Amino acid sequence: MISAIGGIYWYVMNAGGRNIETEKADFNVTTLAFSKEFTSNDAIATKKYLNKAIAISGTITDINVKENLVVLDETSICQFLKIDNNLQKGTKITIKGRFTGFDDLMGELKLDQCVILK
Repeated sequence: MISAIGGIYWYVMNAGGRNIETEKADFNVTTLAFSKEFTSNDAIATKKYLNKAIAISGTITDINVKENLVVLDETSICQFLKIDNNLQKGTKITIKGRFTGFDDLMGELKLDQCVILK
């Protein structure tokens, strides 16, 4: 019984893990175009992008080193595993991450597992 529970736990925590860094982006978008799709019809846009690898281009408007977050154009929140300490506000950048959802109340698009594309 304990080994079965341990096996289930291991499977949930490790199986099917994605490496967004090595995945090809399903979509290449700008923050403006990405945001417009959600303000037009968030249900359709969510269905289209949810859990997909997205390459998103924009300008850094905020950086939270403590929480490994970068905000692009005040709309797209990108969660990194480890943030690059050389990032600066005002820099144009392209980031790839997994789209996890849209917060319609705050108007924020959220991505995790983010990496900087060079």
